[in-house]
Amino acid sequence: MSGATELRLDHARRVAIGGETFSVRSDASPETIEKVAHYVDDKIQQARAALGETDRFRIAVLASLQVAGDLMETRQELEAAREELETLRGKISSLAERLPEV
Repeated sequence: MSGATELRLDHARRVAIGGETFSVRSDASPETIEKVAHYVDDKIQQARAALGETDRFRIAVLASLQVAGDLMETRQELEAAREELETLRGKISSLAERLPEV
């Protein structure tokens, strides 16, 4: 057996996305599954409204691009926050070194 972690799909939920019902199995909580499905459904609805057509593939691609864009933006914000946190830790450490010991 390899050292890879086994994926556990302990939770299942039926969710509606883009007018279709899907059975989703995941290691995430049922509440998380529903929140993610709702988020994706919102993106599908936005894409459908923007395209003004019913080509399901184009709608799915546009929604996927919107989700990926949101993910990339969030990752950039997280990286910036991590960098800022590291800067603040350095400043705190520097200030702590200057404080007299009690």
